[in-house]
Amino acid sequence: MSEPFDPRSLRRGLPPWQDAATVPGPDLAAFLAHYDFEVPGDVEHRIGRVPHAAGHVAVHLLRPSRPRGSLVAVHGLFDHAALWRHQVRWALGRDLVVCLFDLPGHGLSAGERAHIEDFAHYVDALEAVLDDVGDELPAPRIGLGQSTGCSVLMQMVLDPSRPDPGLDDLVMLAPLVRPVGDRLTRPLVPLLAPLLTRLPRQFRGNTSDAAFNRFLREQDPLQARHLPVTWIRAMSRWSTGFESLPASGLSACIVQGTRDTTVDWRRNLPLIRERFPAMQEVLLENARHNLMNESEVHRRVIEQVLDERLDVLLAEEGVPVRD
Repeated sequence: MSEPFDPRSLRRGLPPWQDAATVPGPDLAAFLAHYDFEVPGDVEHRIGRVPHAAGHVAVHLLRPSRPRGSLVAVHGLFDHAALWRHQVRWALGRDLVVCLFDLPGHGLSAGERAHIEDFAHYVDALEAVLDDVGDELPAPRIGLGQSTGCSVLMQMVLDPSRPDPGLDDLVMLAPLVRPVGDRLTRPLVPLLAPLLTRLPRQFRGNTSDAAFNRFLREQDPLQARHLPVTWIRAMSRWSTGFESLPASGLSACIVQGTRDTTVDWRRNLPLIRERFPAMQEVLLENARHNLMNESEVHRRVIEQVLDERLDVLLAEEGVPVRD
């Protein structure tokens, strides 16, 4: 990993999407190098900002020379687009266009760090991104989410008041509906709000990769150090409302670690299954919560799942297999 970059300068300097940078300058190059975010020379990588109520969201679009489909990835709480580096390598290796963006208050997007008044604002951000880049995302399209990112994708897919995002498959890594301890903490949220505005973040080590856990804690300047109480309140409202969303026939898959102490996955899986009746479930023994950056052995299983589902989609689209 290289020396840290200046996140504030980079955030301020992002061009509007219509003028998105296709050749990173020194600041963007330092940013990508810091996260070991490698882009092959034959891949066009554009980065810019899309307007949003919070100011803007930072968007990456990576386009291989002969695309066969698309991957739209939505990260989780405290994460950001550059931490999808493993999945980007997988997708580009399969000739998929990759669309990444930072949720409001995360990464290079504007907004108070990790603050959100309503999860609907996250969905608004995804909608704004797809409005601007959707024409550049060929079918088939896979939506890939991590934790809170799964919540955003599910809301977009299931809410009949939202436009169809045009996804052909949905793969969810450790999806958030209810967090661990929700039954105990939910009654405390109304009491906390008048007394506290934020809680100190605990870096608990959410993967089996000790080096990555250390990097987040000590070397990632984009990591928020506090959790606003507004986020807890917004999450609580969203998880309650999730149970009233209608079911969908969309093809979907959940990959869930059995040592996840962040989401209450034993309660969440049945709730999500009711809304995606054809859902595939894959349990990763001893994997923790941040599956996008778990150890290599767990990531290999996730990539195998993605490969199998992509092969089905490509066959349905009549896309020929490439050597």
